[in-house]
Amino acid sequence: MDQEQKETVSEALRHLRAAVGEYVWGVQKGADYTLMLEFGSPHLFVREPARLGPDAGQITIDVLGRRMVAPTGKWHLFIDDGEWSVFTKSHSTRRFDTDRTRVDAALRQLDGQKLASVDYLEDAHTWRFNFDLDGSLIIARSSPAEADWNEQSAWVLFYEDRSWIAFGNDLRMSCRD
Repeated sequence: MDQEQKETVSEALRHLRAAVGEYVWGVQKGADYTLMLEFGSPHLFVREPARLGPDAGQITIDVLGRRMVAPTGKWHLFIDDGEWSVFTKSHSTRRFDTDRTRVDAALRQLDGQKLASVDYLEDAHTWRFNFDLDGSLIIARSSPAEADWNEQSAWVLFYEDRSWIAFGNDLRMSCRD
């Protein structure tokens, strides 16, 4: 890892470590093998209906033409393209695990734990989140099987003010203030 990449990882760790000491909640596996976690005090996120053109299809109208209200934390971690694994005292699951019972059990045990530390393991190119009740979340870079692999985000951290930072498979960070 070169100096620029080390500085980028250090900056990403600074953002992630801001959530240390906070409870994780709302842990859920989404469609497309994503993982979502909330940290910090909850508040309501309200997305107003979008203005749609006359040629909008029914799916677009159903999704964007309505108001969406959802509880979210001070920090919302969205693991999109990263290869994630969750380990707790008695359960574990991975990104492509299809056993819904095992997935639900592991995520349920992680839910409610307090974030104790976040580290980047350079040799393995992985992020490790440690929790107070022996839970852990590991995020590794995905395999470079697709042409746009370098442009894909391993994870994105959203803030309550709707700003975000994203960390890519190419060890680059992007953000929106």
